[in-house]
Amino acid sequence: MNGLGARVGGEHSCPNLHLIFSFTLLSLRKRMAATIMILYVSKLNKIIHFPDFDKKIPVKLFPLPLLYIGNHISGLSSTSKLRSDLAFNLEGYIFVFLNDIFTAASGVYTKQKMEPQELGKYGVLFCNACFMIVPTLILSVSTGDLR
Repeated sequence: MNGLGARVGGEHSCPNLHLIFSFTLLSLRKRMAATIMILYVSKLNKIIHFPDFDKKIPVKLFPLPLLYIGNHISGLSSTSKLRSDLAFNLEGYIFVFLNDIFTAASGVYTKQKMEPQELGKYGVLFCNACFMIVPTLILSVSTGDLR
């Protein structure tokens, strides 16, 4: 087994939650940065289209960016927890369940509350990443993850 779920004296040692959370934040920052860069470059090269930023967009999108970040954090955390050991892992399954909830809520909110033709799927994805990268960086700094 790897270091996250090593057996000590026949029992599982408690995984270092800080390492898993740091890995999750690092992966999340990379995903958001890649999303922003790829979508922006694609827009500049006229491969895709979404509207330019408007002051009304944050109000229209809220709480979608929070669901977006919750979806990513729970998804990455569940992957980290469940990959650490092949045995049943309650914490890992809780993260999977949370990920399912965030995914469903995001889909329902997008379909019922927003006008998708206004921003389009790429615009929604771009705005979610842009709005949440700063809070994610602040969280990374506050937890010491950027050291």
